[in-house]
Order: sequence, then structure tokens, then C-alpha cells
Amino acid sequence: MENNFIFVIDTDTYSGNFERELCVFCTGQYGECEVGMDLAKQFKANFPAEYKELRKIVNCYVPDEHGVGRPATIWPTPGFWNNGNGKHFPDFKWNGKSDKYPAYQSVAIFFYKKPTHEQINFICQRACDYCAKENITILKFRLIQEIRSEKEIWSSGEIK
Repeated sequence: MENNFIFVIDTDTYSGNFERELCVFCTGQYGECEVGMDLAKQFKANFPAEYKELRKIVNCYVPDEHGVGRPATIWPTPGFWNNGNGKHFPDFKWNGKSDKYPAYQSVAIFFYKKPTHEQINFICQRACDYCAKENITILKFRLIQEIRSEKEIWSSGEIK
């Protein structure tokens, strides 16, 4: 059985415009596309201990839709929707007349193992600093444990 952890930052803004930069700002880690490399160098210089520890647990190789390994992605925000034309709205404002698709206003950061309370607090503070600077409101933080297991449901028997 494999366990992975996903730290999610729910915001009030479409996250496709900033998910990689926010991840680098919070963890110092970037993906194969190298977006945020300069920001990662600044992070490493300013927070060497945190950089060293986060480097051990952030999974930078989760493939995106093009197969490029990345430590973060956009993520659906609970209770928020998109009408299919880029307009986001909370669940209670849906009038039933428009289409209703998930709103990707959250950023998910992938981890090999569970971050410590200190690491979570550090990431939360860095996310608050980034979002304040970019005029983005954080709605909440979430830590998700992803559990994958295998269960054999059929076997052809031994091959001799």
C-alpha cells in the first residue's frame, strides 16, 4: 500500500495563474518545467534548513496532463463552481440556470510523506505572505492523505 499526502491551499481566485509560483514560494521546490527556478534559489538562500527538509518530502514528479513532473497542480475548491465560461461562484449562489463545473481555485502540493506540524505552519505562513502580496484571499488549508492499495481479485493460477 502506498500513502501520499496532498497539501491544499483553497483560495478565492482561479489558481491556474499562480499554482507553480505559490508552490515554489512555500516549499522551494519546482518541477521539470523549471518554472520558479529563480524563486527557488531565493528560497534556498533565505531558508536553507526548511529547503533541505522540504526537498526530502515534496514529490516534484507528479505528471501533469503532458507528462511533465510537477510538485503542484490546480485543484477543485469545495463549495465553488464554474459556469464553463470562467465565472466562479459559491454553491449557494447557483441559480440552476447555468452549467456547473468544478472551480479550480485551489493549489495542491504533493508530498511523499506527511509534513510535520512545523512544516505545515511554515507553508501556511509562506502561502499567506504570497497571497497577501498578490491580493488573493485564502479560504482554508487542507491536508489530504491519499491511500492506494492493491487487492488481487482474480488469478489464473501458477504457470508451469
